[in-house]
Amino acid sequence: KAKPWVLEIIMSKESLEVILNDISEIYGVDVLTEYKFSKDRRFRFDYFISFNTLFDNVSIRGLAIEYEGGVYGAGRHIRPLGFIKDCEKYNLALSLGVPVLRYTVEHLKDSSKVKEEIEQVIKQLLKIASWKQIFNWENTVILLTITL
Repeated sequence: KAKPWVLEIIMSKESLEVILNDISEIYGVDVLTEYKFSKDRRFRFDYFISFNTLFDNVSIRGLAIEYEGGVYGAGRHIRPLGFIKDCEKYNLALSLGVPVLRYTVEHLKDSSKVKEEIEQVIKQLLKIASWKQIFNWENTVILLTITL
């Protein structure tokens, strides 16, 4: 028989997957699992919301979602080496233009709040990405004329 905390972890991860499936349908984005985001490292995201179907040539590739299990026990994420590796992973992700949202069992007890947070971040990233698509700032020179 499974321990109560094991069932809680399974149920909260399923809750997160329901949220991400809803988001995929609402925004027309792909949600990938175990997504390898760097060819130089073996790091993977639990979930990756890809914006590739929406934009071409935009530096914001998507949004990573990490489910941090085992925070109340002896899980990998709270042991020293695991914590250090997670820091390296999240810093590398951000340096590659991929923000990361992290959730635990505790967060997923209020799944509507988690969904709201994810949607809020997606809306902000899509706004930034659409402006970058319209104004290709990298190759643009802006001329300002001031008349006195």
